[in-house]
Amino acid sequence: MVSGRMLLRQDATQLFLAAMEIDADPIAELDQFLKACEQANPRYQGGGDLVRFQLEADDSKWPSRIRHATLNLANYLNMCRGEDPLKGGPYDVIIALGGARRSPLHRACYAAQAIVDNRTEAKLIVIAGSTRPLVEEEKGQVQDFAEGALTEYDLCLGAQQFVKKRYPDLNIVAVCNDDPRSGNDGVIDKTMAFCATHFGGAVRVLNLSVAAVTTRIYAQGLYLDMARAAKRHRWGQFLAAGHASDPEAVFKRKLAIYLSECLTTLRKAALAAAENC
Repeated sequence: MVSGRMLLRQDATQLFLAAMEIDADPIAELDQFLKACEQANPRYQGGGDLVRFQLEADDSKWPSRIRHATLNLANYLNMCRGEDPLKGGPYDVIIALGGARRSPLHRACYAAQAIVDNRTEAKLIVIAGSTRPLVEEEKGQVQDFAEGALTEYDLCLGAQQFVKKRYPDLNIVAVCNDDPRSGNDGVIDKTMAFCATHFGGAVRVLNLSVAAVTTRIYAQGLYLDMARAAKRHRWGQFLAAGHASDPEAVFKRKLAIYLSECLTTLRKAALAAAENC
């Protein structure tokens, strides 16, 4: 994975921005660049705020220049396949990020199994999510592990109980960031506030070793968020891991999903570059 400034310099990035007709300089014109990326993002068209998976229903026809540039950048960022393994350590904490549908469960299972299989070590697993209300189409997909779930955090609680049932000796908790629009930053900061108490005070969380788990398509963006968080919280080391995507989820992806994630990742790159990350 690369830093924000290096990502913005890549040919794949420059070709994508040209195809999207985004000409604001991400370094010198940060606010304009962030706004342009958000305005171009299919998730927010028409004043909306879609959950990522809802873009599976987006059948928009994109010009060939945008299609080719999007898939070129998505492939450069390894969004389409593979994984960034959770390995190394030992870590003080592994954060399994919340998300839509079965994502909190997948990420929690991936973190737990990496420990059980001795691919990594950690004192604590935190499944951390927000209070985003579930949309109706995802509620029916989570009843086997989070019966009656109404929020993303309910999915985190269900995932915690699911993993603890199989591996009762693992130290695993769920943490809620009480913000329905929270992104990675808010969830990470809330987890660090929890760790300050868990590990015995704010001084004790300096120089922590922290890993976070997401789905592979989001891993570069998570890395950029983690690099910024490492400065805020003065971590000793960090890792952003991305487990392989569910093949069925990949099968259902439309171009709009890759377009949205490329724009989101470049926004994160600009924010990281502004903080020299």
